[in-house]
Amino acid sequence: MWFQFARELAKNAEIEVLINVRPLKSKKVMKFFDMKWNVCEALRSFKAIPMVNQIYSELKRTSNLPIACPLKANYLYKLTNLIIRADNFPKYTPTLDFNYTAMFFEDHQMFGKLQTLGAIVPRG
Repeated sequence: MWFQFARELAKNAEIEVLINVRPLKSKKVMKFFDMKWNVCEALRSFKAIPMVNQIYSELKRTSNLPIACPLKANYLYKLTNLIIRADNFPKYTPTLDFNYTAMFFEDHQMFGKLQTLGAIVPRG
């Protein structure tokens, strides 16, 4: 996956992260997570959350995403071969499909959206 911004992100830029999940034997989609942050503050604070820090470390290994502001204009950010291992999640995590959406805002106007589909499945 790759993306780039047409201009440097403003210091007041925000990111909203939405995660919807659907358990394996269900047809009902549930909102699991929905939160909006200042982009620069999010980059600084993600490392403080243990489960997120493990994923953040993997993101640093598999991408050239910045670890602090600014987010550059006309720079190709790449993410390849991201693997989130089973030990990043509690043992009781159910089998499910998920949809991860990150929306980018400046002055309350959305200017970008990144969506990822995936699943948590048993090994074997």
